[in-house]
Amino acid sequence: MSREGEVVTLRKRRSEQAASITDVDIEKYRDIFKILDKNGSNRISLAEFGEVLNCLGQIGQDTSEDELKAVFNEMDSAKSGGINVKDFAKLMKSFEPTKTNQEEEYRQVFQLLDSDNDGLISTQDLTKVLQPLGVGQRTSLDSILEMIHLADEDGLGKMDVKQFLEIMMGQDE
Repeated sequence: MSREGEVVTLRKRRSEQAASITDVDIEKYRDIFKILDKNGSNRISLAEFGEVLNCLGQIGQDTSEDELKAVFNEMDSAKSGGINVKDFAKLMKSFEPTKTNQEEEYRQVFQLLDSDNDGLISTQDLTKVLQPLGVGQRTSLDSILEMIHLADEDGLGKMDVKQFLEIMMGQDE
């Protein structure tokens, strides 16, 4: 992802989750905040913020200081020149997976596993994908067959994306 893409993604995450912050969320991240607030100012400085985003893999070495400042200023709701614990909790919560994010990731996994691109995962599809990864022992193949059998509502020996999501997400779609 490009530098600009990283910054846009971070801004989008923050805005999507900003309204849903609770006292429980704040308490959940308070100890981490204290560790990152190296000078004990009860605010995370621009430099500390850059370290946090770098550790989270959200910015690269080529992210400009202006881009970092723009995101920092957006996060600083009190406009105090530092990010308080509530703003930090909002940021951290934005990295928590949501059902929508998980579903999209599982759909991408489905597409990878559907090696012949027919919209169905068969034992042949799974074997093609998993054998190069070292999954080829008889017990592993039996597990693959069992997974498909559990999801296979129509008896075709294959599972579609809906069936795959039901297994992966543990609920009916």
